[in-house]
Amino acid sequence: MDIMLSGFVCAGRAKGIAVARFADNRRPLHTYNITSYLTLTEDRTVKYDWQPAEKVAQAVQHTDNVEFIEEILKANPADNGGLGGFEASLDFNFHGVAPNKPFLDTVERLSRSNGPKINESAKVHAQKFYTPEPPKPLILDAEQQAQLDTAMGFCADLGFAVDNFPIRFVQALGQGVMGQAFGGEIILSRDAFVAGTKQIAITLIEEFIHLHHGVADESRAMQERLLHELVTLGERALERPL
Repeated sequence: MDIMLSGFVCAGRAKGIAVARFADNRRPLHTYNITSYLTLTEDRTVKYDWQPAEKVAQAVQHTDNVEFIEEILKANPADNGGLGGFEASLDFNFHGVAPNKPFLDTVERLSRSNGPKINESAKVHAQKFYTPEPPKPLILDAEQQAQLDTAMGFCADLGFAVDNFPIRFVQALGQGVMGQAFGGEIILSRDAFVAGTKQIAITLIEEFIHLHHGVADESRAMQERLLHELVTLGERALERPL
């Protein structure tokens, strides 16, 4: 797909000719090269607005490019200099396409994270096809329990009452995912224990902040909260309140 910012190109009845443009509030992230049939008017412009949207929604649900899927699902013009209005308006549920596993897995992962909101119609549509397997529980051994106790004590000394929330342990949450704040619980994966006690403390603090303050990953609110906590710790360490 071309990484340009104009509109649709129809390679079919009007090969290589731009056949649609968008209002400023629906500017797309990309130029999409649609090679299947589109109904055009006599002046070779798209006759039905839903057709290009349908083609793109189908492509997103059939590609193996997880980064592209995630980009489309998270499209927000406010975060992209006004671009992405078209992608944000895609109705995946309306078009009734059977999605592939990369699409379903991406929707599930993003839905369970504390990151930016994703396309609601994608979540509704994916639920019809996806039955996630619950994470397998992890029973802590003596070494892992010692790691947890040390990390939780460290968090408490810093003023993070991580034990205010139930903590659940699972074998895995996905590649590179150490923990989650989900359903009012802190969920720790085995990967956090493998990474070490320091990583456990980091993960506990992050998920505590999500639950206690209600802030999302990759958000300005999360950034502000982390900086606030950092300065507060500095005040205590220096015994110099601001």
